[in-house]
Amino acid sequence: MDIAPPRGAAPSRHGVISVYDDPRHTAAQTGIGGNSMNQASNEPREAAAWEALKEVMDPEVGINIVDMGLVYQVTITGDRARIEITMTSPSCPLHVSIAEAARQAVLRNDPSLAEARVEVVWDPPWTPERMSEEAKKILGRF
Repeated sequence: MDIAPPRGAAPSRHGVISVYDDPRHTAAQTGIGGNSMNQASNEPREAAAWEALKEVMDPEVGINIVDMGLVYQVTITGDRARIEITMTSPSCPLHVSIAEAARQAVLRNDPSLAEARVEVVWDPPWTPERMSEEAKKILGRF
């Protein structure tokens, strides 16, 4: 019997992209732990994954998702990575393609990974304060 993936989940060779439509969905509910952008990572593989995520651009503004403040957490345990990201708006039509690009960037960066799971969450909501100073300067609005 074939089982369809859950709503918002896109199966792939090395993982699943999960999009949570409920804006109350949080990291605690997904069981995701790890290092946020505001916490220094002692794990070299996680730090390398953060760098790899800088290759992923937000196509609407042309700034990478790390500098945009869209990446909340990266956790690598063994051969599995979990990445928690958000979008600037829950109505962003590009959430699946951005999440897939993030998954591919992390897998490409670390060939020892068997799986990368990207969770798109909405809590806490994104705000312009999450952007790096460089991104704020580029946009010139904040």
